[in-house]
Amino acid sequence: MASAPAAGNWLRSSRVRSPSLQIPIHRGLFKRALRLAPVGELAEKIKIQQRRLAERVMRANAQGMPRLDAVMYLSSALEAYRELDSEGQKQLLAEAGAVGQKGLSINNPDQNHLLQHYRGGSTVSALQVVCILYVGVQLLLPGQDAGIDFAREYELAKGMAGAGGDGA
Repeated sequence: MASAPAAGNWLRSSRVRSPSLQIPIHRGLFKRALRLAPVGELAEKIKIQQRRLAERVMRANAQGMPRLDAVMYLSSALEAYRELDSEGQKQLLAEAGAVGQKGLSINNPDQNHLLQHYRGGSTVSALQVVCILYVGVQLLLPGQDAGIDFAREYELAKGMAGAGGDGA
């Protein structure tokens, strides 16, 4: 009977070599680990590794280029935040953050979420939720880690949205 790899080993082994082979294995391991440790420091470390893996897959799929779908979602989010007053912006950021806490599969376009505070209530993809969250953090909590690096895409989106980035 083969023994399971030590937690530290499989957490560090998430290099994207063949997304079709590696990702289902890692997803299953992450889910099993979170069932064993659903809260606490270990759960947070697992969630961080999940986000890192998802970001690496996203970047691998884009072959090193900026994700144009993310640019469009970020631009739309910038415009949406601009349309809201200060309280509405905070509500949108809080709602996107709450949805994100449940887990988002940003590389699965079929995973949809309803955001009541986004453009009067809209169903958006997981990647859109992350983009809305990213913009909110950039505008309302500058300098904070949004959990994913969309810096290149955000700069392009600011140019598209006509904002110097000071925006909301």
